[in-house]
Amino acid sequence: MTVVVLGVVVSACSGTPTPQPSTTPTTGVLRGHVVGSGGPSPGTVFPLPATVTIRTLPGDILVRTLTLGPAVEFGEHVPPGTYRVQADCGGVHDVDVKPGQTQDVTLICGIA
Repeated sequence: MTVVVLGVVVSACSGTPTPQPSTTPTTGVLRGHVVGSGGPSPGTVFPLPATVTIRTLPGDILVRTLTLGPAVEFGEHVPPGTYRVQADCGGVHDVDVKPGQTQDVTLICGIA
């Protein structure tokens, strides 16, 4: 009986292993929003609608263009690398994206 049990265990362990899917993330996330800042002292900060572009650095290759309403947050999966995120109202931020990580971006546009 002991021999049979060992034979079963050995045959069960000697089968072909099932390949497991990779769990290594291949993208990161750029997440952010656009705000206006300004007005009479002490000033205020408020959400703004904007068109946001995401471009590679170096190379200046357009990755995405997003149209945001007021108080809308964006979130885009992108390959690892360095990006320039820019709002049409003037807010700009350069950011390094790493696999599996989220980089938060606040684009601030000065309003008189």
